[in-house]
Amino acid sequence: MRLGLVGWASDTGVGMELRDALRYLPVTAVFYLDHPGKPPSIDFKGKTQGSSNLLPKMNAFLEENQIDTILSWETPGVWEFPALWQAKGIRWFCVAHYDWFAPKQIPAWKMARIIAPFGQAGLGLRMIYGLESTTLSVPVDLERLPFRERHKAERFVTVYGHGGPGDRRSIVQLMEAWRLMGDQAPPLLIRAQKVIKELEGGLPANVTVHFENLLKASDLYADSDVALLPSKYEGVGLSLIEAQACGLPVITTDMEPMRSIAPDYLVSGDVGKIEIMQHHWVATCTAHPAAIAEKVKAFVHQDISEASRMARFRAQEKFSWAVLKDQWISFLEQP
Repeated sequence: MRLGLVGWASDTGVGMELRDALRYLPVTAVFYLDHPGKPPSIDFKGKTQGSSNLLPKMNAFLEENQIDTILSWETPGVWEFPALWQAKGIRWFCVAHYDWFAPKQIPAWKMARIIAPFGQAGLGLRMIYGLESTTLSVPVDLERLPFRERHKAERFVTVYGHGGPGDRRSIVQLMEAWRLMGDQAPPLLIRAQKVIKELEGGLPANVTVHFENLLKASDLYADSDVALLPSKYEGVGLSLIEAQACGLPVITTDMEPMRSIAPDYLVSGDVGKIEIMQHHWVATCTAHPAAIAEKVKAFVHQDISEASRMARFRAQEKFSWAVLKDQWISFLEQP
């Protein structure tokens, strides 16, 4: 197998998936794409292909490196690529982030060997779009996510990145939960990569926001004890995995895939749906602020040493490249 990766090198989920795969898979070469709203990571040292004449550049990339297998995430990068790959007899594998699935591109998707990062994504692809897929958990590199045991729940953190419309991170509900707790509210840090429109009404007491593009994902969680990630939906759920890998117990929403990734501390919510891509609807669960508040109050000042160790163990046993590497290579090498 001569494997080519196609994707972005940004500080986003898709960027991190590519960079982790580059380290653990037998990669021949990488075709890095530019993204107008998501620049490469500040530690990225490669060369991107620009934004014009991408088909000739891809053709040259394939010829120069004699690629026979392509792996991409979320999209093929450019929707004209799959026809080129198919014409050259190149196998294309794509991790379908179900939240950003593009139903207008069904002809291209039919050329792919689709990887569903969790079972419900695969079910939706088959039942709604008639597309078959293979379920494989998306691995994370635990070497970039060092474990530190947390002992007492004093400081809470949530993250707000580039991905996902519709207040995916439930910032509105978190702010209401902190207002409900009043003087009992512990410190909450919001790590944000962009302006949070949902905060236009101001911050409750004990909530602070840091806007920064951190060098390492582990830095998001370095100064906190518990990750509060009551996502309305997730395409892969990397933030939930990364937080646990660093040793933080995770409070999240009682809905798939969140409750499978971090099942220990769940909050209830209202089930609904949101249209993300045109004519593509994703199921959502909007956490109840009161449920968030009660779960947080039950944590504050408690000994979380065992919960911290269990979080790391789950990330290690279910989502690490050390455990999943051979499974991924075996799948990619299938004729």
